[in-house]
Amino acid sequence: MDLDMRWFFTQKGGNAAVDYEDAFCVPQGGNSLRPYPVNSAPSRVQVFDSTSSVRLAIADGASESSFAGTWAKLLVKSFCRPPSTTPTGTDSGDSRRDALKDLVFNRLDKKRDVWEKCYGTRELPWYAEQKRDMGAFAAFLGLELLPSEPRQAAGSWNAVAIGDTCLFHFRKDKLLIAFPIEAPEDFSLSPLLLTTRQPATSQSEHARQCSGEWQPGDEFVLLTDAAACWLLKSRRLPDADPLACLRDLSTQQDFEAWVTFQRLDKVDGQPRLRNDDVTFISCRVLETHGQAGQR
Repeated sequence: MDLDMRWFFTQKGGNAAVDYEDAFCVPQGGNSLRPYPVNSAPSRVQVFDSTSSVRLAIADGASESSFAGTWAKLLVKSFCRPPSTTPTGTDSGDSRRDALKDLVFNRLDKKRDVWEKCYGTRELPWYAEQKRDMGAFAAFLGLELLPSEPRQAAGSWNAVAIGDTCLFHFRKDKLLIAFPIEAPEDFSLSPLLLTTRQPATSQSEHARQCSGEWQPGDEFVLLTDAAACWLLKSRRLPDADPLACLRDLSTQQDFEAWVTFQRLDKVDGQPRLRNDDVTFISCRVLETHGQAGQR
C-alpha cells in the first residue's frame, strides 16, 4: 500500500503560532509516528508499506477550555500508536470497525490521567484554575487504512469520530463519503467533544463510525471544522472545485496564503472560511505497477 500524503496547519488569524490548538498524527516512513504541531515546517511525504495498516488522526482542541491543545495531541498520538497485530482477511469489517472504536476509548482514561497529572495541580490564577477545573475538550477523528489482500487491488478502511472534525473520501474527483457531517448547516457551535472530565464509558456512546473500500487512486481528506465547512459549502457553488483547490497547495506558504484569502473573501457578507485553527491532511492511495496489471 503506497500512500502519497500532505499535511498543513495554521493558527487562528491574529494569534501566535503557539496558540494553535489542533493536533494531528501521520506515519513517518512506515511505523514511526509523531504528533503535530512540531517546530519544523510540514512537508510532503510518501509512505511505502505493503503489509501493515496505517492510521491517521486529527483533533481540534476547544479554545474555550484549558490546555486543549495538549489534550488534542494526547488523543492523536494514542490512536496512531502502531497496532500490536496486523488485521487479517479473516476479520470481519464490523469487528475491525468496532476494534477501532474500542482502541480510542480503551486508551482514553489513561490519557485523561496524563492530562490531569500535567495540569490538575498546577498553580494558576484563580480564574484560570476555575477554567482548568472544567477540563479540556476536543473533537477527534481517526482513520485506519487496511492493506489489500494478495492479488487484490482494493482494500478497506474504517473511521471513528467524536465531534466535528471530518473525513472526505474521493474517487475520480467524486465525493463518496463525508463523515461524520454531510452538510454545512449541520455544524454546531456546541458539538459533542471528548473531555478530560468524564470517564471513557460515558463518552463512547457518542462516537460515530464509518467504513468502506478504497481503490488505487482514491483520496482521503481530513479537515478540522472550519475547513470542513468550507469544503461542503464550496461544493454547492457553481463551477467550484474545492478538491482541486486543495490539491494545488504544495507548500506551507501556499496553504497559509490560501487560508488568509479565504478568510478575507466573503459570500453574502460572510467569510468563506471561519477564523479558526485550520488543519488539512491529504492521503492518496497510489496505484502500483502490479495493481495496474490486475485491473
